[in-house]
Amino acid sequence: LPVEYGALIQSAGNEPAVFTGSPAEAAGLEEGDIVVAIDGVQVGPDVDLSTLIVPHAPGDTITLRVLRDNTTREIQVTLGTMPRR
Repeated sequence: LPVEYGALIQSAGNEPAVFTGSPAEAAGLEEGDIVVAIDGVQVGPDVDLSTLIVPHAPGDTITLRVLRDNTTREIQVTLGTMPRR
């Protein structure tokens, strides 16, 4: 499946792509997943992942359309707060 835009879930430096105990882990997101839409709104050059998440509060559930292994799937994620580092 060709993907023009999306947000790749990848590690940053020494930080893991998906934190243990995080909402992302609980939802089943994995390193290498590409988030292509949130609640039906496509991630694109003018609409990035953070722009689509910011209006939501911890406890809200959003639906991510994710590309993994050349298949798309819908994943429900209940948002939490960022862990303190």
